[in-house]
Amino acid sequence: MEKPLIVTLKLDEPARTYFNTLREKYYPAHFNYVEAHLTLFHCLPAGERKIQEALSLFSKRGHIELNISSLANTLNGISYIICSPELQQVHAALQDAIKEHVKGKDKQELMPHITIQQKVTAFKAGLLYKTLSADFKSFVCMGTGFSTYLYDKRQWIHYADHDFNG
Repeated sequence: MEKPLIVTLKLDEPARTYFNTLREKYYPAHFNYVEAHLTLFHCLPAGERKIQEALSLFSKRGHIELNISSLANTLNGISYIICSPELQQVHAALQDAIKEHVKGKDKQELMPHITIQQKVTAFKAGLLYKTLSADFKSFVCMGTGFSTYLYDKRQWIHYADHDFNG
């Protein structure tokens, strides 16, 4: 069986460092297999050339502004919620460009977020939410490209990058 392809949005270096620091601190180490990320597609067929071609085509653009607008308590973890009409448009256009390969939850409207804690009790998530909410202020960072990974038994194996270059 072919390993599924995961597509993420690359973050600028300050955002990447910030979210990875939080994830390393709050995500249970025995479940933390990957760096902080913003997933665009969870399960695409890796062998489809059309997907890589679409990502390459859509990377001929400038950076995407991401407004980190709020925190969300998901009852078993914490995520930062992202508001970005531009990202929503790019995601919808990508969905359309590769529609014959998009299935399941990847067909839904994108709900962009970056998870920094997961797989904890509701009590722990509530405590962290209260702590992080106390001084939360929205901020802006940038999406700088697409990264793709093959998913294999909890491991994300880096496949390709498509940096924005427009």
